[in-house]
Amino acid sequence: MLHDTTQDTGETFDLSLVLKDSDGENFDSAHLKDKL
Repeated sequence: MLHDTTQDTGETFDLSLVLKDSDGENFDSAHLKDKL
């Protein structure tokens, strides 16, 4: 299980959901912010 890093990065996304959604292909912070 991945740890939530919102405390470190200040972001509010769930890494596990991000990885499932992007399938690890487009793991880009800018792309992730777009998902919000």
